[in-house]
Amino acid sequence: MRCVHGFGQNRFRTNKAAHDLTKSIAAIAHRQQFEMVPGPGASPSTCDRVGGFTRGERALEFVRDDEGLHWPERTKIRGAAQEVNDWNFSKLFRDMDCGFGKNASMDNVQCRTPVRPVRDLPEFVPPARKRSEFVQEIFDHTAAHYDTLSAALSFGTCRAYRRMALRRAGLTPGMKMLDVATGTGLVARAALQLGLAPQDIVGVDPSRGMLDENRRGQPISLVQGFGEALPFADESFDFISMGYALRHVEDLVDLFSEYKRVLKKGGRVLVLEITRPASRIGTSIGRFYMCRVLPVLTRALTRNVETGTLMRFYWTTIEECVPPATILEALEASGLKEVKRRTTGSLLSDYMARRLD
Repeated sequence: MRCVHGFGQNRFRTNKAAHDLTKSIAAIAHRQQFEMVPGPGASPSTCDRVGGFTRGERALEFVRDDEGLHWPERTKIRGAAQEVNDWNFSKLFRDMDCGFGKNASMDNVQCRTPVRPVRDLPEFVPPARKRSEFVQEIFDHTAAHYDTLSAALSFGTCRAYRRMALRRAGLTPGMKMLDVATGTGLVARAALQLGLAPQDIVGVDPSRGMLDENRRGQPISLVQGFGEALPFADESFDFISMGYALRHVEDLVDLFSEYKRVLKKGGRVLVLEITRPASRIGTSIGRFYMCRVLPVLTRALTRNVETGTLMRFYWTTIEECVPPATILEALEASGLKEVKRRTTGSLLSDYMARRLD
């Protein structure tokens, strides 16, 4: 459990204006953490004017009202930044693991233990290395073959299932959609097939290799980043999707809290995930197929040794993942409502929720 110390009444005021100022500074500083990946034909846009935190020609075309900050507010924030530059606000908001809502104060933060979806996996990630680095690297190295792996894993049914899941979760044309852990764009592609316009879809993923593959497949806006620290303004999207990547995040409540923040009121969340079979026989069959059969098959198809490692890692995270009840509790803890789980067979789980406040 990690706590934030040293925030006294003399340091920060607890009124709404002070909180909004702090949050705005954090949002601007946060943008330094991300590289923007342009979609086909994209050009530098208004995000180049927000404090110079973007990467020039890599500016993302999808920018919403200068990240929600009007010019007078940005001027005030820059002036105030000099007074508080001894605090890393971006790291504070991303890593402090404390509840910090609109009505909270720095003197009354409540610390909690991170809700990790999967234990440490030293058989794949040495203790001295961050898991996020390993995950990013292995997906970078296997991105060109990921669609083949997905088809082999699902026996060719994954594309139709994604369309069905999005439709029954309430995705309709005209919605603004954020696809977290977008990868090669399989979920985004399903959304396009349901009638969403390319300009209404944004994908975010930490893997540059996956984003490069995604960009070749469809003309949507792409951002390199993590779901636990989304570089978007509050209330930007009507729908958030995440396809089979929940097991790779560091903290479920942080992730879902970010979902709530960037969702508009009434917005919807859909998280697709593979659940460990309840029976020992089912678990044994799954382990044999993904750890024995698929590594040999995918290596033969792709000539890439790391595809086998990815399949073994994939199964291990499925087998070690927290139970569905923990995921549902994390959704509720983030403040999302109408939380539910819908299953298909014994493996596939669709977690759904809405922002109502």
